[in-house]
Amino acid sequence: MSNTPIQSENFDNLYKKYRKRIAAWFTKQFNADISDDLTQQTFMKLWMYLCANPLKQIENDKALVFKIATNVKNDFLRKSLSLTECPLDACEEILGDSDFSAVTDIRLAFMKLSPEERKLIKMKELGMSSAEMGKALGISPSGARNRLKEAKDKLIKEIHY
Repeated sequence: MSNTPIQSENFDNLYKKYRKRIAAWFTKQFNADISDDLTQQTFMKLWMYLCANPLKQIENDKALVFKIATNVKNDFLRKSLSLTECPLDACEEILGDSDFSAVTDIRLAFMKLSPEERKLIKMKELGMSSAEMGKALGISPSGARNRLKEAKDKLIKEIHY
């Protein structure tokens, strides 16, 4: 992929115009480190798009940049929602080495949940709203809230038994 001065200028203009907006959009959903990474990925993909389509006229630059950012976010969430990982890895830091059995109990309890229950807990930990969780699962926001509460209750019950 060779670039032309026009592509570089186009990219530079789009970067200057939208970098802060994209970073703020990601920051509303994720922590600062993840937001920085996702912002960088968005502009890397924008660069690749511009290089792959050098003659294509961009009709709506804002729509293009935010569409790429949305795809980056969705890719990140898909990768983050691995159903085999316990999202409660922070429990190790909280409990420390002194309570290894408690950490193990939490991980085992998490694995006893259904795939949908694990997915809901992971989504919530990633900071998704009820509306976003509902949309991802094809249910209403109130349905997502209810199922999340049931999953949390089940997890707590499994940990205590």
